[in-house]
Amino acid sequence: MSLRERLAALLSRATPPPGDPSDEALSPDPAVRREFLRRSLDEHLLEAEQGGELGLGGRGAWLAEHLEIYVNRCIGFAALPSGAGPVLDGSLFSLVEIGTEALRRELDASPPAPAAADAWRAYLRALEDIRQHGDFESLAAAAGAVRAALGGTDPYRRERA
Repeated sequence: MSLRERLAALLSRATPPPGDPSDEALSPDPAVRREFLRRSLDEHLLEAEQGGELGLGGRGAWLAEHLEIYVNRCIGFAALPSGAGPVLDGSLFSLVEIGTEALRRELDASPPAPAAADAWRAYLRALEDIRQHGDFESLAAAAGAVRAALGGTDPYRRERA
């Protein structure tokens, strides 16, 4: 039984037909999975834009908010006994890299204020260091600084009624 069939059985769902987009998400080929993740992020951003979900910071702030979430998820997985190595080689970190590239395109198209540009450069330095040190907490702090500098909403803070 394939992983796909086991997941479908576990979730009490019928196995998706061949050619279903989830084939790409479960592909053993990292390039296919990466392309699937890139398209998924782009589609999610477009849906947020069309649904009026983007705040004052617009696309850049939305991407920074999601990038911060992705990096914080890496912290949790890197804390497992297997450590940061599998995280750095997995789809979740690929999503961090994809999110970084998407945010880079947004910032190239519309350069941020100097404080946000400084935060962005600090984030990129932390991202470069991650493969040597596996310090996702520093990367998360840098991602949070970028999000704040771009006017994004803290994804971990709930508004109280």
